[in-house]
Amino acid sequence: MLQRLIVKNFAIIENIEIEFKDKMTVLSGETGAGKSLIIDAIGLLFGKRASVDLIRYKETKATITGIFTNTKEILEYLKDKDLNLGDGESLIISRDLYLNSSSVAKVNSDVVSINILAELGELIGDIHNQFDSQALTHPKNYLNFLADDVTKDKLSNYKVLLNEYKQTKKEYDALVKENEENTKQIDFIKYQLKELKAAHLTLTEEEDLKNQENYLKNYEVISTAFEEIKELLEDRGSLDNIASSFSRLSALKINPEAEELIEKIKSSYYELEASYDELKKMNRLLEYDPEALEQINERLSVYSSLKRKYKLNTEGLINLEGELADKVSKIDTYDLDLKEIKAKLDKSYSNAYKEAETISKLRKEKAVNFEKEITANLRDLELIKTNFKIEFTKLNELSDNGFDKVDFLVSFNEGEPLKSLSKVASGGELSRFMLALKVMINEKMNYQTMIFDEIDSGVSGKTAYAIASKLKQIANFSQVLSVTHLPQVAAIADSHLFISKEVLDGRTITKLKHLENEGRVIEIAKMISNGIVTDASYNLALELLKK
Repeated sequence: MLQRLIVKNFAIIENIEIEFKDKMTVLSGETGAGKSLIIDAIGLLFGKRASVDLIRYKETKATITGIFTNTKEILEYLKDKDLNLGDGESLIISRDLYLNSSSVAKVNSDVVSINILAELGELIGDIHNQFDSQALTHPKNYLNFLADDVTKDKLSNYKVLLNEYKQTKKEYDALVKENEENTKQIDFIKYQLKELKAAHLTLTEEEDLKNQENYLKNYEVISTAFEEIKELLEDRGSLDNIASSFSRLSALKINPEAEELIEKIKSSYYELEASYDELKKMNRLLEYDPEALEQINERLSVYSSLKRKYKLNTEGLINLEGELADKVSKIDTYDLDLKEIKAKLDKSYSNAYKEAETISKLRKEKAVNFEKEITANLRDLELIKTNFKIEFTKLNELSDNGFDKVDFLVSFNEGEPLKSLSKVASGGELSRFMLALKVMINEKMNYQTMIFDEIDSGVSGKTAYAIASKLKQIANFSQVLSVTHLPQVAAIADSHLFISKEVLDGRTITKLKHLENEGRVIEIAKMISNGIVTDASYNLALELLKK
């Protein structure tokens, strides 16, 4: 539950701190005093969108801090998100709004995203106002009201099956489209494939040909160089002279320091001799062949021509040949491939459809009880003649939620036909319908805190008593905070906060007061008689409080 709320520099609120109690608390006061601003401030702690327009005039920062009771679910969430657990007893959420920069949200001093606040807010409670009624009575949200844990598990599995079907459908459509395109170009594809196959391209041949070409073009230079090397090393006896020096080098071994150098000279000689022998072998194999050079040039021209034509390198040409061969193969095996993927498509659709049927059956079973519970709650709220039905329509294709389309049909008056709730409900009727729905949601969600912002707007008399009673019923399970103008609702609450505004030093500020005993009687009397306490309104206020 919400234990304490601290709001600073938020619209006309300069600085207030509110201690909240459990069960039911009402907030009353004149229009524009700041009642809904307090609810808006709590909404920001629940991840609602912030606006810099809410920062108090002439201030650069607004701050909202809420202290909530921790629960097992909240602590598990904090652990899962690796967030500070605080003292383990309380959860501290804050939101700072800045005039010239983004807002900053914190949970137990850890900076978090707005999404984190929203997820935590769902674990803490629910805020309901007149705008929520419009959202919750939109047909796109109705399926959520018919989802229990079993349905949700089935829906989760269904979405996996639906995704498999969608992926297979993409593969099927891609195959059909690819075949259509390939079939249109089959003659050109086969021509290109024939040309590339005839070329017998390889990744290594071109480089080998270039090396051979380079050698043949430089044959004379290479041959001359070898003859010069031969003359120096062999004809002039350079190698023999080095070998002959070994006997003289032996005499130097008397000097221990020279021994290592002598071995290096000998090693160098043997390496030189071996390398020269290899060079002679290579030279014996060398020969100049003009016809070979011409053949090499012709072969290289094949590579050059194809690279220019296709604007690809050799690797790209080889890959293209493979791609073209694959296209021809796919055309040849298209019927078989199509049959195979069509069977896979039909099976994936069947699996998803069967799961959608199961989900639809579960929803329809849930709908029977839902209709009874809503009708009973509506009668408690003085909508006695209400006829309510849930209408299922089967979609032509599978959606993310199955094949069900659901509408809430209602008739609030005897003799009137059933019509879509979103089209027939007046403000007062819609508020009561949503309150009935909130009772059901609260029993299901087990919220700590339920907040109602003028949900009783537009009703009076017996209906006001019914709404008060229903809010009190919710307060048996959750903390209820309700902004109200109805004396019946104010009287049934366990705590009463009076919100007012006054001008101080030329600025309007919001004031807050906990009402008890006589103060509460007087405020409810004012609510009864339009702001003026009379003997009749005073006595009626006493009677309401006694009830």
